[in-house]
Amino acid sequence: MRTRISGALAILAALAACKKDPTADGVGTPDRVILDFATLTLTQGDSANVTAQVVDVRMTPLEQPITFTSCDGAAATVAIDPTFQPVPATRVRAKIRAVGGGAPCIIAASTGARPDSVIVIVLPLTFNGALSSSSAAVGSTLTISSTASLKFDTSSVNVTFGGGSTPPILSKTPNQLQVLVPFSDPGPITIAGIAVTYVTGLVATLPTSVSFTATGSDPFPGANAWNTAPDITSRVPASGQSSLVLATGAASNAAGICPEDRFAFGPTGSCSMFKFVLSAPANVSFTTDWDGGSTDVDLLICSDSTAASYNTSTFAPCALDGLGGASSSKPEVAGGVTYPAGTYWFVAQDYSGGGVRNYYIKIEKQ
Repeated sequence: MRTRISGALAILAALAACKKDPTADGVGTPDRVILDFATLTLTQGDSANVTAQVVDVRMTPLEQPITFTSCDGAAATVAIDPTFQPVPATRVRAKIRAVGGGAPCIIAASTGARPDSVIVIVLPLTFNGALSSSSAAVGSTLTISSTASLKFDTSSVNVTFGGGSTPPILSKTPNQLQVLVPFSDPGPITIAGIAVTYVTGLVATLPTSVSFTATGSDPFPGANAWNTAPDITSRVPASGQSSLVLATGAASNAAGICPEDRFAFGPTGSCSMFKFVLSAPANVSFTTDWDGGSTDVDLLICSDSTAASYNTSTFAPCALDGLGGASSSKPEVAGGVTYPAGTYWFVAQDYSGGGVRNYYIKIEKQ
């Protein structure tokens, strides 16, 4: 009996010797701090809460004091939230406030533990690059300059003026845009495709910090009738070149004036007519984009303005290009064939009737 008892005691003693102290492998000892976010994106003036906890090697939360610091107080500040009182007290909450543009870090630390951090991407409220002027005439060129931290992504940048006018960008580099001034509402200009330099690959859309006002009146009055159609012959470029014309849609036309009315194409809105003269045969094309309420604009080039000359079967005298510009494309293209010497009218018609605020007409001559 004694032998058996002694053997059992020996086995128990051996097992006890193999067991380790539960604190010997770091259990219950601070190992690292864990934040609930790795990155945050905030707009200047916004704030967000983050929580942190201290854990041991087995990821067991510990009741341990935690401090928070910002590595760039000019971009983001941080403060512990005293109203957050979890039970047990194994978590600490802090409020991060975005102050200025940048990508600072917020560090959470605790004695004896490895700290953790969250990157805070702070986007500015506005684009504060300089405009060449706070007001400019319709049809003129506006220059927009970048800043040290906000550049232009030339592959995606576009510009929208007040009221939704989106004119063509005449030239663009990472540091500067030159934009055609459209008919538009006063207000900030919205720029999409802004490259935020302090975060690789980040592209933002921001309004300008200053308001812009387009001035001037319709540069082509009389475009709503054949006999008063403005003459744009001087805008037809030399061979191999192009020019840009900006016009606004006509408010209304007399009945039976617009070509598509004469061809009985169905319900149509107003049209704008522009006269040009070719002194010699030429291949001329008109590529036209637009903004406003219209969802469909048709383009025609007509060689006669007399109503009696219009044929509803052949669509003469406007079909030399096969009515290529009377589709549902945006932008539309008319011309692209060789026209004999003579007088012509380029006509842009608001087929859907939604209204056109700006026609952006690119004229090319082969």
